[in-house]
Amino acid sequence: MWCILNKVKLDLAFYIGWHMDTCVKKKNGALPYGLHITTILNHFGVDVSGEKETRNVIQKDVYGETTMRQMRYEFKDNTWVKKDAPVMEEVDEEAQMDEAEAQGNEEAMQEDQEPPTTPSNSSRVNEDNFQLMFGHLDPLATGMRNLTTSLDNFSFMVTQRFSTYDKNFASLAQSMEEINERLRNHGI
Repeated sequence: MWCILNKVKLDLAFYIGWHMDTCVKKKNGALPYGLHITTILNHFGVDVSGEKETRNVIQKDVYGETTMRQMRYEFKDNTWVKKDAPVMEEVDEEAQMDEAEAQGNEEAMQEDQEPPTTPSNSSRVNEDNFQLMFGHLDPLATGMRNLTTSLDNFSFMVTQRFSTYDKNFASLAQSMEEINERLRNHGI
């Protein structure tokens, strides 16, 4: 959470790997994001058919319909699909245009120059997601700063009030001493 609030980029793959390693070392460790890991592994063609389950699936391991809808997925053609996901044909057209542009750039460049590196589609999506997330977190950070300022002001006010009480009690104690001294001088 600190990384997100302070706009520090996080290597999520490393963190997930580290968390997986930690969970494997525990007797009953659970991985709450199995669906996401499976999606990533399927995308890169990793064969997981030989894997065996380390424990039985329990109710909290499965995403319900409400959770899927909250994560902006919708059920289409017997599968959950991210809402507003680009259609595969559009992605293919974008890839073809990027490829054609890269070929045109290669022909125009001299032999001693390196081709410009353009971020991959997935890194561009990740960057967009980071920017979107930071856009949502900026108001949160502003609210936290306002809350901190309010708490600082409250703390200062309480400190001042106690300082005033201390002065008043000191003044009262001094007045009581003076009254006691006068009473002693008069023999009372």
